[in-house]
Amino acid sequence: MRLSVQKDTRETATFDFQNGWVRIEPETTIPVIRPYSELKGYVWKSQILPHDFTPITDQKQINLCDFARFTDKVFGPDQERILSGMSAFCYLIHDFKDDALVKAVVAIDEKLVHNGKGSHGRTGKGIFLTKATARLAKTTVMEDINPNNHNRFAFERVKEDTKIIAIDEAG
Repeated sequence: MRLSVQKDTRETATFDFQNGWVRIEPETTIPVIRPYSELKGYVWKSQILPHDFTPITDQKQINLCDFARFTDKVFGPDQERILSGMSAFCYLIHDFKDDALVKAVVAIDEKLVHNGKGSHGRTGKGIFLTKATARLAKTTVMEDINPNNHNRFAFERVKEDTKIIAIDEAG
């Protein structure tokens, strides 16, 4: 028996919560929670986010949102950086990927140490690209993966329901 698991399309993204599911489409301004009985296909139990969905409907609520305040601190007032960061974030949590155009999101420090012994760090990129994405998509974080080490067990924690593989401090 083959199960039909709910998947995003090029134009839609679906997020599953305890109290139902939400579909995001290009024209969506305020998402509406829907009952699971209206969903076509199955959902991995591990993909159901462990909280109820409540839409934020006004700017005052958005300004009080921890995520909005955090992204403001990470990207600063630079609108281009904000759009770039949010584009990367949305690409990661969106389930649809074009097999002919596979991308990787790479975040590096703005200022690198020139002696080759590290970076300044502490900019929030790891929190933004691992912890924040994990709040909306099943994420497996791999730490200190060395591409020169041919360890056949390196990705053994990646499961069938994993949506994002985050390699933190690679190499």
